[in-house]
Amino acid sequence: MTLPALPARPIPWLSDLLDDAERCRALLDRWGSPLHLHRPDRLPLNAARYLDAAAAAGVDLDLFFARKANKALSYVDHARTAGLGIDVASENELRQAIDRGVEGARIVVTAAVKSPDLLRLAARHGACVVIDHPAEVAALREVARAVPDHGPVEVALRLRGFQLPGGHHTSRFGVSVEELPTVLESLGQGQRDGLATVGLHFHLDGYAAMDRAAAIDQCITLGSTLRQRGLPIRFIDMGGGFPVQYAAEAAHWELFLETLDGALLGERPPITFGNTGFGRLRSDEGTLAGRPAVYPHAQSPVGAAWMESILTARRAKTDQTVGKGLIEAELTLRAEPGRALLDSCGATLARVEFVKSGAGAEKLVGVAMNGSNCRTRKSELLTDPWHVMAGGGGEDAEECEGYLVGAWCAEDDLITSRRLAFPHGVAPDDLIVFPNTAGYYMHFVESRSHQLPLPNNVVLGTTADDDRLDDIDRISPD
Repeated sequence: MTLPALPARPIPWLSDLLDDAERCRALLDRWGSPLHLHRPDRLPLNAARYLDAAAAAGVDLDLFFARKANKALSYVDHARTAGLGIDVASENELRQAIDRGVEGARIVVTAAVKSPDLLRLAARHGACVVIDHPAEVAALREVARAVPDHGPVEVALRLRGFQLPGGHHTSRFGVSVEELPTVLESLGQGQRDGLATVGLHFHLDGYAAMDRAAAIDQCITLGSTLRQRGLPIRFIDMGGGFPVQYAAEAAHWELFLETLDGALLGERPPITFGNTGFGRLRSDEGTLAGRPAVYPHAQSPVGAAWMESILTARRAKTDQTVGKGLIEAELTLRAEPGRALLDSCGATLARVEFVKSGAGAEKLVGVAMNGSNCRTRKSELLTDPWHVMAGGGGEDAEECEGYLVGAWCAEDDLITSRRLAFPHGVAPDDLIVFPNTAGYYMHFVESRSHQLPLPNNVVLGTTADDDRLDDIDRISPD
């Protein structure tokens, strides 16, 4: 049957690497399968696109790399060298950033759960702490009083409940409008107990630029009010959620979704294992309900154009742009991108171990990895993996279709649920490469189930002799 292709955006450095099959095999022979490959030198280039877009609008943008998106320490090093800050979500992430030479003033703590030890460490090193609920204000005040020899602990107040183009903003994170008076009273007391409220913070689900423009607009107004109450607000932090395009073309993504719907409706053979719709279901009436719970692999705008659209959006109660509002209020715009700063920075490489027949005409292609090695909490990577033939593959090999299956003893341990075409066959010792996995797909849900070791992380050098393990695998091997 005809399967919809979903090519990934080209990554020149990865194409060059795959042209050297001997080097790829040497990497797997030395460090095992699967293997996460990194080019952290691409991170500063990604950051520059957003910084240049903000500078063109006259806006002071301060970026903090969201460390939770990838655990490799080389990204911390390149972010620090490029003048970026680091966003940490745990005590270990904070310690590691400090150990890599990141100054406390260039660290923001956004952890969803903040232990006393984390707060004490942040206070000692002068990191900014994002306050998520009233109890955290009290906890941080106690820490500020107890930790000697430090200046005021800088805090940013995380907010929820904005009026957005798509409706009222709800979230399990942040201080609601109803809680705001109580929290502000506590923060005012905190000003006298070693806290300094210097910013407003938010994080929105989804990737809509106009939602972020609306939230920034409302924060500009609130920031002015809080300054009048004596709180030294100097920045607005828009969190993360910067969109990335994984597919080479939007038309490919749209065709994939249309074909998936056709398969779910029974209008054509399935294109996914078990005809899964990733949460999109056929009802008893023969209609489709829900939306696929997958990352939007093609969207627009992205990158600098996305940032420009936010800063040039009009504020709600004035003809002023969001960018001009920030400038006039003398507010810095902060953000903590993870995925977007890691765009085209990494790939995951694995070896084919076996090929066997499935339930029908398809093949089951066993890959030396498991499903947790290439997915986020919500979404598989759905772009076409790259196939490097080595064993029995070749121009004369028999074309086949099949599924990539993993090492867990579970029926649903597929590396990708998509049915894939192998025009020249597939055989043991072939290589499968998943492009653009550095942002969340490598580490966010990785598991040592079955006592399988976690993949090693290799920073690629100019030549094979320069390839090396990232330091994260030295300080916490496995």
